[in-house]
Amino acid sequence: SIVYKAKKKNDCNNQEQIVAAKIIKILSEKKIKLMKISLDELFIKEVNILKAIKEYNCPYIANYIDDGKGEVKRPNKETTIHNYLILDYAKNGCLYDYVYYPDEGFKEQEYAKLLFYRILLGIKTCHDNKICNRDIKLENILLDANFNPKICDFGFAEINKNEVMGKMGTLQYMAPEVYLKR
Repeated sequence: SIVYKAKKKNDCNNQEQIVAAKIIKILSEKKIKLMKISLDELFIKEVNILKAIKEYNCPYIANYIDDGKGEVKRPNKETTIHNYLILDYAKNGCLYDYVYYPDEGFKEQEYAKLLFYRILLGIKTCHDNKICNRDIKLENILLDANFNPKICDFGFAEINKNEVMGKMGTLQYMAPEVYLKR
């Protein structure tokens, strides 16, 4: 998927809000057959997980901005080629930029400790509510205008499962036992 900076007009007061628009392309039928789950199912599952997380009111998880239309469905499989998610905008990008580009990085150890603690609070909120992200990585930790972390990208997430199996997520961040199927 690709994420763009976008503007959303508030219906109540006609003000614009800066948001992140995640655009998820629908793959060809040939590519979809290679996957065990369709992208439609993944998209609907991600939206439903984001809606559930929103209810927990955790400030360290990217907020899904509901369009008010209720149930998420793709209206016409023949003509619709994209799915859209509207999320909080993270003004300061992702944590990856601050770790791999030291000039931009965090100089104070105390702030790094606070940042890590807040990320753990976001993960704990997910786990307490039986949500497993399955793709926690530097690129999926966003930083808002105040440098608060926001966990994002629940595309591979699972909810209400006692045991999560299979390789999902980014290979470079995958635990060795998952990669080796142990």
